[in-house]
This record gives sequence, structure tokens and C-alpha cells, in this order.
Amino acid sequence: MLQSDITCASYWITNPLNTVINNRSGGSDFYGFWYEIKEHPDGPSARNDICPQGMALSKFDGNKAHSNDRFGLRIFVMTHLKNPCNAYRDDSKENPFADNPSYPITWTNFVSYRNHEDGVLAEEVGNMIFDSFYLLDNKQSGFNSYLTNRTDEDVILRNSIIVGKTAGNHATDGELDLTRGLITPRTDGFKADNVHFANFDGTMTVFKSISFGFVLKKWVTGGKLSRFNQISYSGVTSGMIFWENWKREIYEDLDGSLTKRGVHSWVTPSGPHLSSQTECATSTAEGKAWDTGLICSK
Repeated sequence: MLQSDITCASYWITNPLNTVINNRSGGSDFYGFWYEIKEHPDGPSARNDICPQGMALSKFDGNKAHSNDRFGLRIFVMTHLKNPCNAYRDDSKENPFADNPSYPITWTNFVSYRNHEDGVLAEEVGNMIFDSFYLLDNKQSGFNSYLTNRTDEDVILRNSIIVGKTAGNHATDGELDLTRGLITPRTDGFKADNVHFANFDGTMTVFKSISFGFVLKKWVTGGKLSRFNQISYSGVTSGMIFWENWKREIYEDLDGSLTKRGVHSWVTPSGPHLSSQTECATSTAEGKAWDTGLICSK
């Protein structure tokens, strides 16, 4: 039995050329919208010279997902490449993406709320823009991405709103104690641009680092950079971040809106090599908000 046979979705999509506009999903046992794009077609249409994971994607706009038992939108692997059947990177090159450049994919106007895990889970994507996504009351996170290093260009969440708990949400504090707004990837290549975070309290946090880092076999080496611009908050009384396991993440504040520290500040887990640096002087209140992290500036 295939995984797709036992994990149902309101919309199960295996062809990236499908256009998905103004659809609704509510109450699925697993997923609302599931993009299970395979490396090659299988079944009666199996052939190795067609590579859907690297093909162009059609439009995704105006869709809504709510009350699904796992994810509102789940994406396995998607990157629009110049040569879909060629490797997306060659690490022997100075620029590993030079031989197979990518094209941007933009998805727009998605509403995802009250899903039991993530509003959006984008597992392995590159050069993809999520524009005007409204993610509310999702129990695990609003937006979560595992890997964003399939292209030279960033994966971008922009012009979006993530709400931890709306006024009409009757869930108890205990049910939402591990809720995160944005879970950043365990790779470089992610940017949040013009994103508003609202209504996080108690033991919830606005951010969580190193997606899926609680699995010890997902070893992460080196610092992983996520970048932020035009970030705003309202109704946030919780901590800002939970640093997961390996504590390798670096958050770059491009305009001072993430940390209120000014242009080109960085947030990172604390370490003896940094805590003694004058550029990383962090107040007690800042350290508490950022899970004992440090805010460093030039």
C-alpha cells in the first residue's frame, strides 16, 4: 500500500501543471491541499524522461483550508528548473546552481486556519514566493519549511499575517503551549518580508529554529541564515523564539524591525565566543525574550 492510499487529502495533486483556484478544504483526516510531486511519473504512465519536481508550476490562488487533522497545505518537493531532469545543484562548482538555474514560483492569497499541525508545510522548495498568506490558529505553526537550499534564490514568505490565537479560539492554553508562528528551515535560503505576527502569549513563541531539528538524525552543521525585513507585531506577550536542538540558526534583521535594534542586526543562540563581544551586548529582557539568545550588531 502506498502512503497516498492511507493519508487522505481533500485535494491530492501530483501534476505541477494543475491550476488550483478558489477551492475550499475543511475537516480532512490528514491534509487540505497535498502537492505530492514525484521525481518521475509512476504507475501505468511511468517514464524517466519526465521530471515533475523540476517543472513549471501552474497557478495556486484564492484557496482556503481549515480544521484539517494535519496540514492545510503540504508540499513535498518543488523547484522550477531550466532543465527539470538534471541535478538541481553541483557542489563541485563555486556556484552550485549555475548549471541549472531556476525560475520563480509565486503562489497567492491562501487562508489556512485551525489545522492540527501546520497551516503550511513546505518541505523541500526553492525560488518560491508565498504571497498574501493568512495563517491563523494552527496548533503547531502557521508556516513551516524544512529545506530551502535547492536554488540560489530565497524562498520568501511576504505580505502575510500569522496569528497564534484569535479571539474566537476556545482552545485552552495547554492545547496551544507549543504553538509557533514561523518555523524556519534547517538550511540557508529563507526570507520573511512584510509579515505581521499577532496574539502570541503564554508558552507559545513567534519563531522556532531548525525545522524538524528535534529528530537527532537530522544533523545540522554550520550556521543557517534566515533573513527578515518589515516584520511587525501586535498582542505578543510570549517569548520570541524557541531554539531547537542544534542551535545553529542566525536571524539577520535587515531593517531593524525584527529586533528593534537597527539595520543589520543579528539574533543567534548564545555562546562564549559571542557573549564576550561588545557588539553582542544583550539586555536581560532581550535575552529572556529570545530564549537566552544574543542580539549582535555592527
